[in-house]
Amino acid sequence: MKCSKKIGLEINEEKTKVMETLPEKDEEDLTVDNYVFEKAHTFKYLGVTITSNNDWNIEITSRLLKAERTFFSLIQFFKSKLFSRGTKLRLYMCI
Repeated sequence: MKCSKKIGLEINEEKTKVMETLPEKDEEDLTVDNYVFEKAHTFKYLGVTITSNNDWNIEITSRLLKAERTFFSLIQFFKSKLFSRGTKLRLYMCI
C-alpha cells in the first residue's frame, strides 16, 4: 500500500475484492490500512471463471454452452447446399 501511494496509485475500495483458495477459509472481510476488502467466492479473469474452491465445473459448463450456441447458430450453414462439404468441415473444425 505504501509503495503504491508513493507513485500515485490509489486503491478503489468498492471495486477491489479478495479471494482465498486455502482449505481453511476465513469468512471475515480483509482490512489493510483502513481499507476493508470484501471476500469474493467467484470472479472472471480474462474470460475464465475462477472459484475459491478451484472448481472447474462452472467454467466447463459455460464453455460447453458457448460452443453449443455457436454450433446451433450455424446449423443453417451446415444444411445449405451452397457450400462444399470441405468448407463446412473446415468451419466445423474451427469451432
